[in-house]
Amino acid sequence: MSDIGELAARIEANTRIFQDYLKKHDLPMPSHEVKFDQKPSTEQLPDDVAVAQTTAIEDSYELRNLLMGPAGSMLDASSELKALSLQFILRFKIHKLVKPGETMTFEEIALKCNLDALDTRRLLRMGMAEHIFQEPQPGVVAHTAASQALADDVLLASWLDMVVQELWPCYSKLVDSITKYPGSEEANQTAYSLVHNTTLTAFQLWEQDPVRAARMGDGMSYWKKSPGFEPEILTTAYDFSNITTFIDVGGSHGFISIALARQHPHLKITVQDLPATIKSAKAQGFPPEDVRDRVSFMAHDFWSTQPIEGADMYYFRLVFHDWSDEYCCRILRQLAPALIPGSRILINDACVPPWGLSSPYQARRLQAVDLTVKCFSNARERAEEDWRALFRKADTRFKFLAVTMPTKSALALIEAEWSP
Repeated sequence: MSDIGELAARIEANTRIFQDYLKKHDLPMPSHEVKFDQKPSTEQLPDDVAVAQTTAIEDSYELRNLLMGPAGSMLDASSELKALSLQFILRFKIHKLVKPGETMTFEEIALKCNLDALDTRRLLRMGMAEHIFQEPQPGVVAHTAASQALADDVLLASWLDMVVQELWPCYSKLVDSITKYPGSEEANQTAYSLVHNTTLTAFQLWEQDPVRAARMGDGMSYWKKSPGFEPEILTTAYDFSNITTFIDVGGSHGFISIALARQHPHLKITVQDLPATIKSAKAQGFPPEDVRDRVSFMAHDFWSTQPIEGADMYYFRLVFHDWSDEYCCRILRQLAPALIPGSRILINDACVPPWGLSSPYQARRLQAVDLTVKCFSNARERAEEDWRALFRKADTRFKFLAVTMPTKSALALIEAEWSP
């Protein structure tokens, strides 16, 4: 159990470490004002400063819950209402409607959006309570750093729009879905299915709706650009000296493979994805000229038998994270006919630590992702023993090797070998 005095002292000490670093390097101090530039990401901070920042955030979360008390912390619904306000702002594009450095009244915003002025004021003030917009004068709306970030960063806005439009409504149906479909691993028997009253999977629905698909694509692009997802991490975290042929399954436009080819010139790489994705990649000039002799693209659906036989390594990045164990086993089994003794399978995905080793703040974030993929497709996040069991369930000829977590990486390396 944490003592509130000790927590407060630790928060002060770690905040000072972070603040002193910003001062020393003439970086902007955190502020809700529009002039505030985004705080430095953890990849730009020295390890000790990044740890101090993270620890201060985690301790602040714990102190808040302790000060509110058991009932108060459960009764607090501010995070849900923040999502409601963001849903309103993003749906009506109010972050774009209010111009930088200018103001609008609640009535002017309501008129532009064809809404009731009182409803507009109430929903915007909920956001203002979370520092999303501000009311510098009675009835007047102006930007804060947060609302301006929505206006300036298209990918951030797309990510949050995807969260509040696609994801957030599903949480209220998760208990209903596990009641209706107990133990289901089917991607169309989910909370998402109930919300949208469909027998299609979320992925199939997105394919039919270009606007929704674009929002999802842009949102995932923002998420994958977060610290810890950089392609360069893989290029230095794994010893590729004994690997020659590398198959990037579900590799999209080949960003990971291109980075690998530049770092490891001996690799011969094939990027595989659906025909439309491969067509899009080639239309955009991928692969670039400097690696074109070593990186090629091939249309392939990982639900069908792997066409390239005898490669040294088959690589999957953030693929298994979207599917239940049953479907992940199907993906692995489609590899089997192509594998030879010693072929490696390298999965670059989340690996959650054993329960109780993370702070409450980190545990909350990990469980949120786990329940989110459950809502969408009955997928799950996995610990090391889950990955080990997955390979064993798929085929006993898979020999599980190891899980490693590269420094500063958000994704683990999960490795197995074909050993018939």
